[in-house]
Amino acid sequence: MDNKKKLIILIVSIIALILLIIGGTYAFITWSSNENQATNVVFTVTPDFSCSADAGGHITSNDRMLAPTDCMDPEYAIQRTISTGLTNESDGKVYYDLWLDVNNIGSGLSGSQNFKYALTQQADNCVANPIVTGTFNGVTNGDVITLLIGINNSYLSSATGTYYLYIWLDEAETDINTQNQNFDFSINGRCSNILYGDANGDGEINSKDITRINRYINGSTTEIIYDAADVNVDGVIDSTDSTILQNYINNNGKNIILGPH
Repeated sequence: MDNKKKLIILIVSIIALILLIIGGTYAFITWSSNENQATNVVFTVTPDFSCSADAGGHITSNDRMLAPTDCMDPEYAIQRTISTGLTNESDGKVYYDLWLDVNNIGSGLSGSQNFKYALTQQADNCVANPIVTGTFNGVTNGDVITLLIGINNSYLSSATGTYYLYIWLDEAETDINTQNQNFDFSINGRCSNILYGDANGDGEINSKDITRINRYINGSTTEIIYDAADVNVDGVIDSTDSTILQNYINNNGKNIILGPH
């Protein structure tokens, strides 16, 4: 074999090796859902109001694989249409919360800054004016990812809505620890005529509610919206409720659910 042919083979071999190494940084992961998980999830049913959400059916490990990409990639990013419904025959507001239950997430994904999500009302744009966006960094099994927050999502009458949930591994990802990782999320939610956290009943959730709870605990007031102030729903208003509410305010309600969930 002459030197020219040897050189060509050597170059081809090096290119193949480079492609193999680069390919190794791509993280193929799956969305999986419990086989018993209902397509249409009914959260709350009372004589006066009810709410539900339809996330379009199951996504299993056979349906979609993810690789580093942008959020609009139809092949390697997940887009789920979520149709919400609320029936309100009461005389007041009903607050609608929607979130993702994190049933399982691999440590390689929860350790990444590039495993992302966004909720929008646009089917063709995942980055313009998102309702909420973030990463799964630091998220562990049993955590929640808030999508719609009741205080920003209240209704005086029946209503429906359409939202688009995007989940993707950003194209900036190069960490091999994100390879061969599974995750399992499910849609969950609640509607209520109680604005949990609004301890003073002014229709807002802020530091005034923490002050009201602390004054109640110290015995300096009996004026409190008891059910709203009992944010962990244990039947008692105490320092735990104050701490949870403070964390909620500090994080602008992100990934913290007040009230039953």
